[in-house]
Amino acid sequence: MLTACLVVALPALAHSEADDLQALLDEETAELTRERANSDYVPGIVGVYPRERLQQLGFQTVADAIALVPGLQANRDFAGLPLYFARGVPFFDSAGGFKVLVDGVTLSQENSGISGAVLNMAIQQVERIEVIRGPGSGLWGDYAFVGVINIITRRDDSLVWLGGGSKDRQHAGALLSRSGEIGRFSLGASLRRSGERGGPDQPFSAAREDLNERSRLLTLSAEFAGVELTGSAVGRDFSQAPDPRRFPTDERSAVLRLGKRWTPAEAVAARAYIERGRHHIRTPAIDYDASVWRLGGDLEWGAGLQRWLLRAQLSRNTLRQATFVPPGPPSLPLFVVDDLDQTLVSVLLQDTLALTDRFDLTLGLRADRHGDIGNQLSPRLAAVWRPAEQHTLKAQYSAGLRAPTFQYLYDTAEQPVPAVDFEQVETVDLGYIYRRAGAVGRITLFHSRFDNLRLPPPPYRPGAKAEAVGIELEWEQRLGHRLRLLSNLSWVDPEDQRTTTVAAADSVGYARWIGNLGLLGSVGDSVEWGLHWNYVGQRDLGQMDAPGYDRVDLSLGWVPRAAPRLALRASLRNAFDEDIDALYFFVNRVQRPGWDGRLFDLELEWRFD
Repeated sequence: MLTACLVVALPALAHSEADDLQALLDEETAELTRERANSDYVPGIVGVYPRERLQQLGFQTVADAIALVPGLQANRDFAGLPLYFARGVPFFDSAGGFKVLVDGVTLSQENSGISGAVLNMAIQQVERIEVIRGPGSGLWGDYAFVGVINIITRRDDSLVWLGGGSKDRQHAGALLSRSGEIGRFSLGASLRRSGERGGPDQPFSAAREDLNERSRLLTLSAEFAGVELTGSAVGRDFSQAPDPRRFPTDERSAVLRLGKRWTPAEAVAARAYIERGRHHIRTPAIDYDASVWRLGGDLEWGAGLQRWLLRAQLSRNTLRQATFVPPGPPSLPLFVVDDLDQTLVSVLLQDTLALTDRFDLTLGLRADRHGDIGNQLSPRLAAVWRPAEQHTLKAQYSAGLRAPTFQYLYDTAEQPVPAVDFEQVETVDLGYIYRRAGAVGRITLFHSRFDNLRLPPPPYRPGAKAEAVGIELEWEQRLGHRLRLLSNLSWVDPEDQRTTTVAAADSVGYARWIGNLGLLGSVGDSVEWGLHWNYVGQRDLGQMDAPGYDRVDLSLGWVPRAAPRLALRASLRNAFDEDIDALYFFVNRVQRPGWDGRLFDLELEWRFD
């Protein structure tokens, strides 16, 4: 059924061309690609996911919504953090190898290996989510390894919301926005508490237990006379009941950026900024306390057929204390780092050349210098060709890099490990896009080669390689005036040398086939509904296979005609109570944190001026 929806264009009963044109114009990717244009026309493989669609499909957080991205397998680690496996080669820290941004700013300190808490942001705080599939280091540098997730926050509305559901879950939040002739201001806050039942099997517990999670998230955006203030903060606590000492996690991260923009000429734009971040993360294995200063800027200018981008950044990281407890016998030494400074410098130069009015060529080169590792270049070459109005062809070569996290980078004497180096990936993407009134289809072919992948657990052991080839199919179509179809299907063939459980074979825990089907509809002017089907195929575990699963989510929303500022929503996630295991490979063995099951939620939202 899902395959048929992708390869056969269902005839549209009717459609609104004006609505489709407006959606095309609204779908910008200004933050991720530095191109203020529709994602079809920018270099690379970029997806844009607007809040309205995500809410209609019943997604409550960014973490829920990312499962809609083609080729991504959604998981959670033992601390309950979102973890995404992308394009066949899984990574088990830093949100699965993704760089996570809020309004283009990094919140978490990635060399801790933990950066997923901000993905618990409520959908009400989001304007849209931009996702790069494939390496993004050519623009975003270190840790933009398998992709980039950028959360664009909501800035033009004021509202409050309150909700709750089964298994002792509650959430609430508020957003206040104001604008005038001199500037604008937006402040958002959300709280979420979960008592979901589930949890890890061996080795941490012989039976599933209650999981307690509390998260708080704050966003700030303001602009006055060209001066911008952007900030975000996250707090998260996680524990297993009845004993809260079992695998507790405590995270506090915050970042604030002060920037200034200038437009000295019509074709020239400049930006400078300073950032301050503070991060404290504590788990049974890691105690991490660090701060960072960043100073940087962009300069964009056009000359004839060319558009240039120059970007530079200087970072000063201070590891106040970073402790790692290796898995294994208590006799193993602790990794302890105290009051160490890291200096990181990056410079990017990119040129976009419009060879014709239908063919653009982008060439970029970014240089990163890590004071404890060395230098690394990340090239990027991309082309976009529009041979006809309805057809677009894309090609891109991109590179990604990832520095070792602190427990791999330093030895017990607080010195950089000799011969330590970046993990590296090179990817070639080929894409075709067909767009007509009421429908759009996309085909993406990719080939990725990974090198110098580190092997768990510490100390640092380089040299593993991986490779993946695959295809991603997407089809979106309006079926009449009140119904829209969203669908994608991906297949990948991976090889991964990081595990001894499988000899030079598939990546452990990853499904070759992943698909999504979404239906969004409305009844009259007051009722809207959504259905989302997420299919994950069989996953390889070495000596055995884990079964795939079909997760179906349903949602219903109502806006009373007598009270158009009020919205009521109900959602049923995992409607058929499918048994879903999030597979987590660590230290050459597979562990299976299981998560129950069917979840029901009710939510009330009120908008005000």
